[in-house]
Amino acid sequence: MTYQLTSANIAIGATIIFIIIYLAFVITTPSQHLNRFDDVNPTDIPVMTSSPTKQPKKPQPSKKYKIRFIEPRTCYSKIDDKKRYSMQSYQQLFEYWFPDMDCELVLESEPADIAVIGNGNSDNSAIRPNEVNIFISIENVPYWNIYAHYSKYGDYNDPLIDIFIYNHKSSIEYLNDNKIMIPVVTFRINYFITNYDKLKISSSKPFGERKFCLMVNKSGLNNKIGQFQEKLNQIAPVDHISLYDDKIEQSSCYNSPELLEVFNQYKFIICFENSYNPGYITEKIFNCLLADTIPIYSGSPIINEFINADCFVNIPETANLDTEVNRIKEINADPELCKKYIHAPKISQQYLNSGVNTEFKKKYLENINNKLKK
Repeated sequence: MTYQLTSANIAIGATIIFIIIYLAFVITTPSQHLNRFDDVNPTDIPVMTSSPTKQPKKPQPSKKYKIRFIEPRTCYSKIDDKKRYSMQSYQQLFEYWFPDMDCELVLESEPADIAVIGNGNSDNSAIRPNEVNIFISIENVPYWNIYAHYSKYGDYNDPLIDIFIYNHKSSIEYLNDNKIMIPVVTFRINYFITNYDKLKISSSKPFGERKFCLMVNKSGLNNKIGQFQEKLNQIAPVDHISLYDDKIEQSSCYNSPELLEVFNQYKFIICFENSYNPGYITEKIFNCLLADTIPIYSGSPIINEFINADCFVNIPETANLDTEVNRIKEINADPELCKKYIHAPKISQQYLNSGVNTEFKKKYLENINNKLKK
């Protein structure tokens, strides 16, 4: 068979020769001339992995909670313009009732995140549904039955309240509709623990140089106090807090330096509650502990669940007062025993181990924020 040389064959042959020459050129060319990343620093090339590392989030600014008071007697922010029964400042009040929160006081008429309602308020016309409505009572309200809010609603029955803070309850209660009740004593202990080093008296008077005992109750509502004072007078004179009215009448009863200084002049402080209830624990015993004295306490039957029994003298409601007087006489006569009371831990280990101090703050803030998100 013979092939004829045609123009078509010539074209095909030329094409094949061109392709062969081109391939030969590409194969023999150094590879670095084809690498387009030659001029790029290898460390600048992103490396993909199966689980890319997340970039850290920038810290978000903390929320500032605007708070208004519908009933200012609520937690003794102000009473008849007297400072004795009020907190030292709104800053102290915020630290006490709104721990770990950045708070700002606004007028009652202004928009707010949180509204605080107290014992004297039974008219809910000033309560707004879009705010977190918190009821705070530092009284043993069922015992006295003289407070407008409790008389109308009793426990938990005010439908516009989101969080109840009661001083006649002793443990956290989770209510219907995601509401919560937190006892006042948890706030008191948290404030005490958080601020102990800052609040305790800075220069304590030597124990042997102190007077015997001071009685701090003024109301006369608990007749056991007067009876006990008379019996203690058999050991040594018991002074009454009214002796220091010129010094502390305008000072806050919430651990003010002036009050703690007066307390520190004495070995013992009679700090009976005005009524008896498991949850009803007031600021009195905490003031004594901050003043480096030995509290003589009578009140909550479960006080030892909160305060370490080794740092105070507990007198049950039904105790024989003569027996208790003899016990204090023995303590007073034994300097080493007095030191043990003074230097003992203040808060019950049972309470510290329970986790309540962490739980209540977490649940409290969760309830506040959940309401604000709606």
